[in-house]
Amino acid sequence: MKYCSKCGNPMDDDMMFCQKCGTKFSEASKETLVKDAATILNASIPQHDPVTQPTPPVVHKPRRFLKAISVFCLFGAAVMLLMSLAVDPTMMVGALVYGIFGVMFLLLSKTPKGSKYLFGKDSGIKKGLFIWICIFAVFASVIIFSANMCNHEYTLTETKAATCTENGKETYICDLCEHKKTETIKATGHTMDGNQCTVCGYVETKENNNQNSSNNGNTGKTTMKDIEAWYVADIPNVGKSLADYAPTKVSGLSDFKVKEGKFFFGNEDGWVDLNYTIYFTCKVNGVKCTGEARAFREYKSDSVYWFHFEIVKDSDWSVIIEEYDDGCDAMMEKHYAELEALTK
Repeated sequence: MKYCSKCGNPMDDDMMFCQKCGTKFSEASKETLVKDAATILNASIPQHDPVTQPTPPVVHKPRRFLKAISVFCLFGAAVMLLMSLAVDPTMMVGALVYGIFGVMFLLLSKTPKGSKYLFGKDSGIKKGLFIWICIFAVFASVIIFSANMCNHEYTLTETKAATCTENGKETYICDLCEHKKTETIKATGHTMDGNQCTVCGYVETKENNNQNSSNNGNTGKTTMKDIEAWYVADIPNVGKSLADYAPTKVSGLSDFKVKEGKFFFGNEDGWVDLNYTIYFTCKVNGVKCTGEARAFREYKSDSVYWFHFEIVKDSDWSVIIEEYDDGCDAMMEKHYAELEALTK
């Protein structure tokens, strides 16, 4: 049997023309016939596309540097949050800023470096837009908190006087936001007259004198630091004295509150400081005012001499009363010299 060289139709050996396509039969080599037959058979077999293997997912290396920054920022946010709750509420803005940056760097650390979108997705929030949103949130937080930040106006609410050996404290509360702060009053140290403290009755013996000397160098003799400590410890009492004195100077005085008290002590370039300065707020005939008063007092004396007294209106800073006694300067200078002689 032979086959048509054109269409591959089987032909009897004595046939000269293909009964199917009419092509004249010609002798062909065995290899040609085999090749043609293979071509015809392959054409009749349906062809299938090769199986496409799934592309393995791209594994991105973690961006450790950005993650480390995010951990640092979030840790700072936690610290500032605790401090805002325990110390100062205004530190909340710092906690918010650190928190925003911490979240920003954390999400960026999970985003491939070359990706335009967060987390390497093909759509969603673009990485650049996300960064700008975070920066805008930081600036908005700072502006809002700055506008609402309290300008504390503290009032002294509690005083624990210092003793010879223990520190005291003063507690203040802000009238606007009720924030509380505490200031320490240093221990005054013993005021010795001979071998006994005139304040607490402590009796110095050879044993405890040696012990005190080895601990802090205290020889039992009154020093200028001891005197200063006595003055500082008595600031609250001087403030109470001012509360009684102020109404005698101005009529219509009400809502008197001591805001802060300081004691200035020292001799620098011939200028002697030996005075209390008390800052206060009040109302005069219903008008809110701010005031300042200064007083001189001899060491361990109960008498307080007010040599400066001033009240101004909060609205326009116009002066309601202002008094000053220049003669007190000589009194302070003289007494300071006496104290120096006492401690030599």
